[in-house]
Amino acid sequence: MEVKYLENLLTNSQKTYELFKKGNVLNSSTLKEMFTPKYIYKGDTPNTVLVKSLKTNKPVKVFWKDKGKQHGEQRLYDYWFYDKNNQYIGEKSFCIESFPVPPGAEKEMIAGYMSSDANDMYIGLGVREEELQVKKALENDINIIPRSALGPATLYHIKMGYLPKTDDLLEVQSENEVNFHMNGIRRKSPDIREKNFTPIITKEGDKYYIDVNLTQAVANVKEIKDRLAEGETKKEIGNLDMEGIPMSLSGKEFEYWKNLIINSN
Repeated sequence: MEVKYLENLLTNSQKTYELFKKGNVLNSSTLKEMFTPKYIYKGDTPNTVLVKSLKTNKPVKVFWKDKGKQHGEQRLYDYWFYDKNNQYIGEKSFCIESFPVPPGAEKEMIAGYMSSDANDMYIGLGVREEELQVKKALENDINIIPRSALGPATLYHIKMGYLPKTDDLLEVQSENEVNFHMNGIRRKSPDIREKNFTPIITKEGDKYYIDVNLTQAVANVKEIKDRLAEGETKKEIGNLDMEGIPMSLSGKEFEYWKNLIINSN
């Protein structure tokens, strides 16, 4: 085993991932702005929230309807959003599953779907969709929200506090094995340039592993940020061929959202 090489790679990986988190996780000006007093709806109309109009840069009302249903022990929440003209502008869906046996067993949230079809009109709709899901989690004593993130949406989800799951590990013992596995990871994301791939290594006991999801997340975000800097639109980035990532909102990132919601009431 090439211990010195792997230890150096491990040290560099830890630095890379810490910088990645510091620069991106919950680093969203839109998220912060949507929880300022200006954007907290205090009116009497039910199912109403405020987002930002790109036309006026001022708060505007949007409305939602829950079209979900109960299916046995599983409750589907399916929020459809509309603007003042009753035009559909986005959707957020997810499930909560109850486990009646044994009595009082915990509930679990199941990842769903989200869309925002009015990014050229409003800012903050995604935040409002996230807010509804976190509120439902809090109401049901759930503190982990799973997410299956599309590759081109990785930066958005990271900024909302979602982090990659760390359960996909490839054991490595040499530089050749690292290169072999990295080639396999790169082939799944042909639109990511090679310079943006960095192996993120973890260690368990005396064994070393490539963490596939962390490696993919860092590569996705680097590529997305590069292309934004080069002038590509969000729509163009949305068409990139890059691998998706299983993620979750939990721990201190979940607490951050919890505090935002509590302090806005």
